[in-house]
Amino acid sequence: MIHFFKQKPLLRDIIPDNYLDIHSHLLPGIDDGAVTFEDSISAEKDRSKMFIGSIDGKKIYYYNTKRYKNSFTVYSKYLGDYKLFKDSMPPKIKIDKKIGGKWISQQNELQFTISDDLSGIKSYEGYLNGKWILLEYEPKTKKLLHRFSDGIVAEGKNDLKIVITDNVGNSTIFETQFFRSQKP
Repeated sequence: MIHFFKQKPLLRDIIPDNYLDIHSHLLPGIDDGAVTFEDSISAEKDRSKMFIGSIDGKKIYYYNTKRYKNSFTVYSKYLGDYKLFKDSMPPKIKIDKKIGGKWISQQNELQFTISDDLSGIKSYEGYLNGKWILLEYEPKTKKLLHRFSDGIVAEGKNDLKIVITDNVGNSTIFETQFFRSQKP
């Protein structure tokens, strides 16, 4: 196993000046190597939001980072540029059609756009009137979809709650009420 170490990175949300370049990102390694960054500068609360990512041009790829005290480690068989990032921003959620306080009896589904600028989306959960609902996710378009055909939507007032969580634990909660008639 190969170990690569980088000492005391300068920390900001994104660390542009401190990175580890392990040959070309186009060449795969033979076996998993450990990439480790140590940080004795950041506060403990900041370390819980940090991860190691690889960089390809302007795109950042999240790696599931193991943390022990002030040491961060990932295992990868890929060579390339690695950096220590801090993701303190929660994911974003936007409903495609405004429904708050409206009657939406003609709609058969709800559609949302979700995104996260750094570590990426880890999970999403939806609740309608306190009951879990199925949300379908299309990563290419970043769309979440809920179809009313599941039978959970109620006659009249409905309470909707969507929780989106990124890979380091930042969450966004979207809540609204809408009205719907089941009668044709």
